[in-house]
Amino acid sequence: MNLMFSYPVKRQKILASQMIAVWLFNFAALTLTKLLLYTCIYIGAQNNTSSFVIDFDLGSPNFYVQLLAKSVTVVSMGFIALFAGLTMKSSKATIITSFLLIFLTQANIGDFSLAGNAVFPAILMIISLAFAILSVCNAETKDLM
Repeated sequence: MNLMFSYPVKRQKILASQMIAVWLFNFAALTLTKLLLYTCIYIGAQNNTSSFVIDFDLGSPNFYVQLLAKSVTVVSMGFIALFAGLTMKSSKATIITSFLLIFLTQANIGDFSLAGNAVFPAILMIISLAFAILSVCNAETKDLM
């Protein structure tokens, strides 16, 4: 990292490019993994009797739009944890924040869950993009180490 910051390139560009690269890798990995798992479940349900209801259709374009939208939201929420870690200068804070975000978005209390709500992930997406911008905006003036 120190070597990268010695190049005649703005820190903001370096950090933004690293964040975009990590985001793209995680998005591709999450999307492909979900597709693989849904395909395995779908094929398994065709050959065997399923013990749970298969409520998705791999032939529907709506399925793929929803899959991509959820992957974008989940990967983008990592910017919130990144900002918390940069603010506190702690990797532990980053990990704890990411776990709290997962608990907040994926957990349920009885029948109540925020996972099926469409507004809450959209708000988290906007907040995470704001935190991504805040993580990069003052990179020239502050010491990152």
